[in-house]
Amino acid sequence: MNITRVLEIAKELAIKDYIDVLKVLQERESSPSVPLLLPLVGEFSAGKTTILNALMDSGIMETGPRPTTSTIYEIHFGCESPHAEVFYADGRSDVVKDFSALKNEMLADAAVVNVYDTSTKVPSSLVLVDTPGLSSPDIKHKQVLVEFLPKADGLLLVLDVNQQLTKSLTNFINVAGIAKRPIYLVLTYCDTKSQTEIEQAKKYIVENTPMKFKGIAAVSAKTGEVSELLNLFSTIQNEKQAILRNSIDSACENIANRMCQIIDRLLKEEPESDNTDNIIENENRLKRLRREIERLFDEIASEMDDIARKNTRGFEDTVFERLEAVVAARSNNYDMEAKSTVASVVSLMGNKFKDEIMRLISQSVRKAIEKNNGSCDLSSLKGINVSAVNIDVSVSNLDLNKMGHQYDGYISSGIKVAATAAAAYFGASSSGVEGMLDAADTATDVIFDGQNTFQRLSNSITGNNNTDGLLEGVIGMVTDSTMGKPQRRRAIHNYIDGELAPQYRSAISNEIDRIKESVKSAILSDYSKSIAEIEGLINYMKQERANNRENYRLRIKKLNEYKQELQSSN
Repeated sequence: MNITRVLEIAKELAIKDYIDVLKVLQERESSPSVPLLLPLVGEFSAGKTTILNALMDSGIMETGPRPTTSTIYEIHFGCESPHAEVFYADGRSDVVKDFSALKNEMLADAAVVNVYDTSTKVPSSLVLVDTPGLSSPDIKHKQVLVEFLPKADGLLLVLDVNQQLTKSLTNFINVAGIAKRPIYLVLTYCDTKSQTEIEQAKKYIVENTPMKFKGIAAVSAKTGEVSELLNLFSTIQNEKQAILRNSIDSACENIANRMCQIIDRLLKEEPESDNTDNIIENENRLKRLRREIERLFDEIASEMDDIARKNTRGFEDTVFERLEAVVAARSNNYDMEAKSTVASVVSLMGNKFKDEIMRLISQSVRKAIEKNNGSCDLSSLKGINVSAVNIDVSVSNLDLNKMGHQYDGYISSGIKVAATAAAAYFGASSSGVEGMLDAADTATDVIFDGQNTFQRLSNSITGNNNTDGLLEGVIGMVTDSTMGKPQRRRAIHNYIDGELAPQYRSAISNEIDRIKESVKSAILSDYSKSIAEIEGLINYMKQERANNRENYRLRIKKLNEYKQELQSSN
């Protein structure tokens, strides 16, 4: 067993208790002169302390019919002067020169008592350890023993020759972490048995106990007969290095096994939080923000479409009404007035369109800011400028001035013209131009009144040269009233429906598309910081999750490698 490697693994796993123990084992391995620790283990009153007193020069260990030893006593032999050193759990220590002061009831807080004796019966390379009795009613006695036994290099199992080796005692030895250490059986109170009975007892125990003993010694502390035990110590001394090597390997193996158990628990542990819930939460947050952006744009776009539809209908109604007025009124240049009217209406409705778009954007910004509690000021959307909106509508020549007058030449060149003009002239109830104007409507009835009427009117005005200019004016007024106005009205309808309205709708649609693009860019710009922050947080958490998962994978891999190393070294 490679203690150095096991210690490295313990350090990497930060198992402090095992690190300290392994350091002690490492020191013992590197120090050939280190003594062996041989605890005396048995039921209370089995004679453990009595044996130690028989081996010591001072012989001051407290004995009695009741459990007396509650503290671990390490007896060091071959010392220059007798004394004791008491080590307490809190780190304090006391040196005691008067052994009579070492009373168990006064050492309740002591962890270990090192007793230094001048006896040379036991080799100085062996440290005998007095331990609490196994069947003591005080639970602290057993706890002290269990904590100490893993440090032992071997075990002196003390048994009253008059008693049986109990199953509970053998089970305890097996589970105490020292089963692989050499176990030596020491039979006490042998002065109560004959030599034959002692040998029979030895044979019976060996044959009926699964435990393997490296040696057996029969003693009688009452009579001072400990020769077999001293011989056993000589044997142990001769085998010291092998025992020490086995002890260190066994202790290291026990630690390695326990570390494997710790590794098994670590392997079952769930990985640290991988931020998946937080990632999902922020991804949903980002989706909500994108939906909010989309909803804001859709609402503005829908309102813009409504404004465009209403504005287009308003344009058609207004331009038709204004052009109707142009047609209804007499004019020397209908085309010029029609173009001017169309341009005026385009400008009027275009400005109205701009105003309504700006009002819509302003209202949308205010609502959005209120909804998001001012987390985004929408400065880009707020700053959209629609002053560059241009409704480009070209007005073609309608030829309104000529409409209806294509018949003037025909009428003036024949009898119908003369008859009509004369009838209108002579039938007028008033004189002058005003009379002629009123008569013009009457003339339309006369035009188609038959050949006789035409002939009669023609004869009446023959040779009257002064009527030529007047007749032309009357003819113009008549054709304009009877034919020009209806044709111009139809032309306006056709022009608006077929050319002007589609042009205007197309121009508005183009501007709407351009403004929508500006609105979309502005909204994305306004929310870009929030989007970038959330995306950055998500990416960071995803990277952190990936790192955690990789670290967890590497940790699991490393734990398995550690476990394999520890198991293969056993």
